[in-house]
Amino acid sequence: MNSNNIVEIFKTNIMDQKAAKFLVSYLAAKFPHMKFNVDLHDTDKVLRMEGPTGLKQDVMTITQILGFECIELN
Repeated sequence: MNSNNIVEIFKTNIMDQKAAKFLVSYLAAKFPHMKFNVDLHDTDKVLRMEGPTGLKQDVMTITQILGFECIELN
């Protein structure tokens, strides 16, 4: 991981692989310099993002616009 990168995790309501792939693909196209994945086995259906600081709110907003819950986990 680059020292300028951060990792953020969010609770989501993504329930299946199709929705997870759609969201990850959409976010990766919008933010090509970042990495995204969804852990469907986690109770919180965690969306994980790794990349430069300052984009957390943008990712949360886009995820919510696409119809998914997106709550920052500390």
